[in-house]
Amino acid sequence: MNIDQYSPQSGRFLKEDGSYVNIADALGGTETGQTADIEKYTPHTGRFIKEDGTVINIAENIGSGGGGSDSGSSDDSAPPIIETYNGQTIQCSMSADRPLKGLNLYATCEQKTTTGANLINPNGIEIGGLYDSDGAPSDSKNRIRTGNISVIAGEKYVLSGYSPYNLLNGHVFNGEGEKIDAFSNNSAIPSGGVSVRFAFYKGSSELTNEDVNTLKSTLMFNKGESALPYEPYTGGIPSPNVDYPQEIQTISDFVVEVKNSMGEVTTPQTLNITIPEQGFYGIPVSSGGNYTDASGKQWICDEFDFANKKFIKRIGREKFSGSENEEWVLNAAVENKTRFYINLANGKIASGSKCLCNRLIYGTMGKSGSCLVSNSRFYIDIEPSINSVELLKEYLNTHQLNVIYPLETPAEYNLTDEQVEQYKKLRSYYGTTYIDNDAVPACNMTAELVVDTKMYIDNKFTTLAGQILEMGV
Repeated sequence: MNIDQYSPQSGRFLKEDGSYVNIADALGGTETGQTADIEKYTPHTGRFIKEDGTVINIAENIGSGGGGSDSGSSDDSAPPIIETYNGQTIQCSMSADRPLKGLNLYATCEQKTTTGANLINPNGIEIGGLYDSDGAPSDSKNRIRTGNISVIAGEKYVLSGYSPYNLLNGHVFNGEGEKIDAFSNNSAIPSGGVSVRFAFYKGSSELTNEDVNTLKSTLMFNKGESALPYEPYTGGIPSPNVDYPQEIQTISDFVVEVKNSMGEVTTPQTLNITIPEQGFYGIPVSSGGNYTDASGKQWICDEFDFANKKFIKRIGREKFSGSENEEWVLNAAVENKTRFYINLANGKIASGSKCLCNRLIYGTMGKSGSCLVSNSRFYIDIEPSINSVELLKEYLNTHQLNVIYPLETPAEYNLTDEQVEQYKKLRSYYGTTYIDNDAVPACNMTAELVVDTKMYIDNKFTTLAGQILEMGV
């Protein structure tokens, strides 16, 4: 194509306030030797339609680079273009060699849960077999057997997860411990059946405690007609629960790295993160979070804000062990549960606020074993036999509750001078910049980086050209 067949166009794009930016000034290019009176050319709108139908003004992100709508002047000193990136690992493919403009770190946490589907108590798995005739235990050293597993007559159950071992036999017992039938997957437990038991083998060699431990970590027995994925035994009920706690894993000290390659050949810039004494916690929530991760999950979470030199505390933590200074209140006692509460320092006021506990499941207080935060109080529902504050404290002496909960009013603390100075030294690289961290659990991040003006505008026009082609214009 002959470019001389085309007339030059105005480089001016209108911003929302009516002023303009001249992308030709910001982008630069090859001088053609031509001159023209720009005032005779109509500027373009900076507004473009995105795929979801929303309208953005790209001129707002390009900078001044060309004066205002009534000035007719030109200014080559366009301000930097700053882009925001989110994730546990951040990649910017058009970065400039400039200091970071912002870095925010957001806490997460992890807590394992179970559905209670696995009915095999691993404590009953041991060396030994079961006789085929009556299901009585044998002293065979090349067998491994389970303990008695409670079942309900008329229900179907499935045994799985014993490979590379073989099932030797399975028996159904009545309430007197007498064998009444052989067990079969997907067959209903016969009338009178109250328990089952299994034995396994692996060739003719003797089995060891290592084999026992292998089966403990894979063997699954669940109600229903289909095998469910393995999960550890937690008393046949969902966990966390009072007898099978699930500890809340939170982030400890970690390192943030800024580098131009994800390979090991690069020596990264580093930012050492020391967790303050207040802790660094996050709680996943269905709404109202201050951060949304790549999967769309929202978090109420503590935050390091380096641009503003602040550590923002949004989550509190308490431990309850039945000590004398714990002022528990008996709130209600009914047939299937007892409800207690204790006041929380700056706890969330909104009813039914999310919290995490090592021995109780967050819920709407419908049954024993649940908890929530409401009106700056931590509410718990536990077994009805614990029906006084004295019995509760005695129970907590051996069943400590660890709780993290949202604060009603966030608290702010100044970052240390050392942290701020280390942050100020971080720079993005020309071309591509990666930012990641080695926190466990993973730490979410937001970074503001200065991008290279030419790369940025080239990218915008490439995207725009693609959209125009799709529209067939």
